[in-house]
Amino acid sequence: MRHSVAKNESASNAVKEGPAVGEGPAAGRTHTVQGNPVAKVPLAMVRWLVAGLLTIAMVLITACGTGDETGQMHVQTNRTEISTDPVADLHADTPAATEQESTDPGMALVSRLIAAYESGARSRELNPILNELKQQDAELAGKWQQILSYWEEVNEPGFTNVPKDVSAKTTANDPADPLPADLPADDSLCLIVLGFGLKSDGSMRPELIDRLETALACAEQYPNARILVTGGGTASKNPEATEADSMAEWLVSKGVTKQRILIENRSRTTAENAAYSGELLRREASGVRSTAIITSDYHVPLGCLLFESWFVLTSGSGEPDIQVSSNAACLAGTYEFTVRDQANWLRNLITLELINNRQLPPAAEGNGK
Repeated sequence: MRHSVAKNESASNAVKEGPAVGEGPAAGRTHTVQGNPVAKVPLAMVRWLVAGLLTIAMVLITACGTGDETGQMHVQTNRTEISTDPVADLHADTPAATEQESTDPGMALVSRLIAAYESGARSRELNPILNELKQQDAELAGKWQQILSYWEEVNEPGFTNVPKDVSAKTTANDPADPLPADLPADDSLCLIVLGFGLKSDGSMRPELIDRLETALACAEQYPNARILVTGGGTASKNPEATEADSMAEWLVSKGVTKQRILIENRSRTTAENAAYSGELLRREASGVRSTAIITSDYHVPLGCLLFESWFVLTSGSGEPDIQVSSNAACLAGTYEFTVRDQANWLRNLITLELINNRQLPPAAEGNGK
């Protein structure tokens, strides 16, 4: 069973066009130096050259990781890269097709499905591709039918569970609880907390602490649930620090027992969060059947989509052995992922599955101990 409580609207990711090429007398002028004419230089060309130089400068500044330690100049997700435009980075992170994707007719049809959904196609336009995929691989077609249905669900208004006034909570299962009241009450439920880039010295940024505060409220609401923290090393000046280890330490400092916590500290993207966490659950917490994704509000649809897709793709036929049953969000509103961004990360997830063939990094030491 999946639950949704609040609205998460997608914003367009429009790219502003540059200035039009100049026309008429203003487009170029003749200058003289010591009486000699100099060739005409279109002002529009000068503008474009200046704009290009500024763009290169911004890229170099971003690559150096500029910005103060408060993160005011940074806009980042739970990834290593620090950028002033993380959505643009998402497109750059999209991997090239693997040999299997290029030669496998089934995977070629999957690529067509993703591209069609990204361009706005829905059931009527997708069904012919699904039917063609079913002829190639009925099991794969069934999996992608589930994924496409869930992809639509994560983008519906009301999918994201936004924060409530926890201070107003008076009883168990009060409406102020961050999660629905009908999730499993035992350890078949796992709360998965997605990381967020650390400061250069390895300390946590405010947004990551906000996610942890939400996770703590969920842990108190479901005291028997396992808790999985996920995120690797993102501190440029402290390579030993990881998001997941820092998150685990914070939760323990707030009274959560170490035995409840699973640590996935190798992932560096949201797709890897999903893949490595999924494998860790199957190795270290095989009794888990339901999960609740805990992250920032803008990140919930993407995080849920990637985790559910991984669970579906790496399960046998029929229903997946693990499902994303709900979510809880802290309010951040830094920016929003578009359907195009979601499509790019799905492609990334597929490539990760094909390349690794599910041979993913081993569990971190100390899990559940």
